[in-house]
Amino acid sequence: MYRGKTKSKFQKIAALVILATLFTPFFSLEAEAATLDLTPRISYWAGKVNQHTEDGVWKTDPDGASGANIAMLTYCKKWYPNTVSVEYYGETSEPVWRAAGNTGSYTSTKPVYKCVQPVSAPDLTFSGFGLNGPDANNNNTVLLVPSFQNVGTALAPTGFSIKVEINKNGIIVANGTETITLNEAMHIGYGTFTTYRTNYSFVDPGTYTIKLTLQNVAGEINISNNTTSKELTVTTQIGCDNDGVCESGETTANCPSDCPAAPQATYSWYASSWTTCLNSTQARTVYCKSSTGAQVIDSYCANAGTKPVANQSCLSSVPDLTFSGFGLNGPDANNNNTVLLVPSFYNVGTKDAPAGFTIKVEINKNGILGSTENISVNQGIGVGPGAGTYTSYRTNYSFVDPGTYTIKLTLQNVTGETNTANNTTSKDVVVGPDLIIEDAQFVPQNPELNKPFDGNLKIKIKNQGTAIASYSEGIKVTFSLFDATGVIIASNFKYSNNL
Repeated sequence: MYRGKTKSKFQKIAALVILATLFTPFFSLEAEAATLDLTPRISYWAGKVNQHTEDGVWKTDPDGASGANIAMLTYCKKWYPNTVSVEYYGETSEPVWRAAGNTGSYTSTKPVYKCVQPVSAPDLTFSGFGLNGPDANNNNTVLLVPSFQNVGTALAPTGFSIKVEINKNGIIVANGTETITLNEAMHIGYGTFTTYRTNYSFVDPGTYTIKLTLQNVAGEINISNNTTSKELTVTTQIGCDNDGVCESGETTANCPSDCPAAPQATYSWYASSWTTCLNSTQARTVYCKSSTGAQVIDSYCANAGTKPVANQSCLSSVPDLTFSGFGLNGPDANNNNTVLLVPSFYNVGTKDAPAGFTIKVEINKNGILGSTENISVNQGIGVGPGAGTYTSYRTNYSFVDPGTYTIKLTLQNVTGETNTANNTTSKDVVVGPDLIIEDAQFVPQNPELNKPFDGNLKIKIKNQGTAIASYSEGIKVTFSLFDATGVIIASNFKYSNNL
């Protein structure tokens, strides 16, 4: 029969001591962690190195030199840069103090100072307050349209409301306190508006003040900007004369024929143009927009269809038109001294360029713009040099005055094109007269050998240039006589008006 060994009393006591030794540190650590104060703090002791807390534990400044002569706010900011102020926080004997150079070990009870950190909080305020009424068709009530936004540093959660107080001549009227309940959160910087029709009927004539107060904003600290108000004057109603003119005393409520109501706002989705394709993604701004142009919350567009997407993947495939040549002919005197332009161009991009783009023509003389025209191109341009094309265009501008002209062409309005650096070409045109002697004859007959000549030399001069030859003293013509070997033996000149 098996018999187990029986432990002695000494063995049992030893086992209990070992177990107590093993488990005691764990219990001690848990108790210590549970009592840590995580408040940012500092402490001073003149002649000793300053102390600060890190995660609730006191630490000696590692530089071994920071002493009590440092300003408390400055020392707080060394460890907690966002500190806004310093407050007394009681006393402590926890730190182990060190002398200069972090030497020695000292204990003492010293004052503690709290490094106060900024508090993030929502801050709602009114940005506008519109009203409409009293409306006779709605029991002389008034439609309120307050707008408000969060100018704070934290989200304003749902559950806040707007208190409506209506007073007449400084006295709150009976049943003149109402509440507008709002069931949406307000992000930082976010603005919105709401509409609310009063229960109160504005029947009696007089001056009313409608005061609105934002209330029950969880976490809000600043309430000085939570109020707005507007005055409303109610006059004695008069009859409607139906003359088509909205006169004093006539309103939409009592005279809709003379004072028709403004059209109700409509709502639709707004989507901006797509940004340039970057890393295969492009974005755009999308929001619900009223017919007045204001941005409103998305719920107003509930009947405006599906909200457009704000992001999409994209391909870098785009058209890229550029000029491959630029010919011109003229000025042509038979066509009012205009010039025929023959530009050629092709698509060096990765996507076909659709029809509908234009070529802008800028004509300047000596650097000064004189004319701007447009060439419409009504055909698409496929990808590649082989799919290039050209067009011909005669300018409206007449090149009459002499000078140097620069004709600049620019490809524009190319749908989808992103690179416009290669969309321009230019060419110079020099306009001026060019005189030649087309014919010369002796009149009445040619000279005879060894006989004096008594007659005239008839010269036919032609301007084959591109501008009128203007002169005031005539054209200078030089006459030269040559011998049989071609050597000049006499030379003279005359002006055409003396020929």
